[in-house]
Amino acid sequence: MTSLAFSPESASLASGSWDKSVRLWDVYEGRGQTDVLPHQHDVLTVAFRPDGKQIAAATLDGQVFLWDPNDAKLEGTIEGRRDMAGGKVIGDLRSGANVAAGKSFKALAYSADGALLLAGGDSKSVCVYDVAGKALLKKFHLSKSKALDGTIERLDSSRVTDAGPLDLLPGASDSDDDEGLRRGAERDAARSASRARHASHASHEDALPGAGGGGGGFGAGGGKSADKKKRPRIRCKHVAFAPTGQGWCASTTEGVMVFSKDVGAAFDPTDLGENVTPSAARMALREGDARRALLMALRLRGAEDDDALVAETLEKTPVDAVADALRDFPAALFAPLLEAIARRVNAGPHAQLMLTWTRELCVAHGRALHQAAHGGLTVGGALVGGEGGAGGAGASAAAGVLPALRRVSKAFAGLHDDLAATAETSVFLLDYVCAAPPVAETAR
Repeated sequence: MTSLAFSPESASLASGSWDKSVRLWDVYEGRGQTDVLPHQHDVLTVAFRPDGKQIAAATLDGQVFLWDPNDAKLEGTIEGRRDMAGGKVIGDLRSGANVAAGKSFKALAYSADGALLLAGGDSKSVCVYDVAGKALLKKFHLSKSKALDGTIERLDSSRVTDAGPLDLLPGASDSDDDEGLRRGAERDAARSASRARHASHASHEDALPGAGGGGGGFGAGGGKSADKKKRPRIRCKHVAFAPTGQGWCASTTEGVMVFSKDVGAAFDPTDLGENVTPSAARMALREGDARRALLMALRLRGAEDDDALVAETLEKTPVDAVADALRDFPAALFAPLLEAIARRVNAGPHAQLMLTWTRELCVAHGRALHQAAHGGLTVGGALVGGEGGAGGAGASAAAGVLPALRRVSKAFAGLHDDLAATAETSVFLLDYVCAAPPVAETAR
């Protein structure tokens, strides 16, 4: 048995095994095995869709079978072997794009809505499939490190001799090995020496002929040259979607890798069009469309009068319209808006209005602000539109939110200190004014 998965909606347990079948079990009512889903090859992993109405099973031949667990009916097949092609190991005489034999998926995961299927295994790539169309949407490469086997695509014919690949020949030069391989060779040598010391205390009479750890040759101890050339192979052992559907992670040879949505991939209608002008923004503000006016003002912040336009929009928006202006606000503009608020706190007379803008932004988008400020999952974008959350417009937008929040906090703290100092110097005057008797109205 290679894999187990509970149904999220029923009392069924699915098991995949090397007997080329997926079996469904009723583990709560004691009915035992209920159905058998036959396959042509060994089953390596199984996964239930979140609604419990579909099972995905990956087999040794690189295919993924989609089953209806209620009717034991095959709903479709995903041909994944060619999708896993790529990355040659030492000894391969073909380029990485032509190496697909022996590769299969060993980890499957559905997205929260069941629309996407994540698959990883003995390959440097993790594939994202559209479940309804049984089609590949995106391949994510896990590593490009040449210290790992299975990451190189190009066949280097200069390192292939009549006796075989140069990297596998005994006595080959170690000048091309990296530091990791040299350390691995030193560790193997130390282990061999330790085994030799322990073997010296054993009786030679009890040992079988040819079973010793001594000498040369290609017996039990003659594979040192091959062991010296051995390097870890890139693999994906487990994949999982985030419950929010905003990202996913994979457990690989190099560690845990987390991929998230790119906020820079979100499309906003105000990004394009010749009608995005300062006059159009002011017209929208006069017509009462504060949200559109603010979006255009922030998009035009590279213009000559960008500060004046944003400041005018912030200060002329009615207090009761601030909440509506921030509804469905793009996450990519959080940092520019916070920067503009911080500047108006220091330079403008509308402190109360700026506090209202800040409060309504935190109420409407507090979770997104917290995630962006702490490097978490970003909002917007397309999950299959880019590789990872490192780099790109999404990473830069998320990285700018925390400094902007600090500037807003510093601006309000400075304003509070100024008001406190003014109040402290005038406290006695205020007490006197409050305690003074009312002045009688003079007769006319």
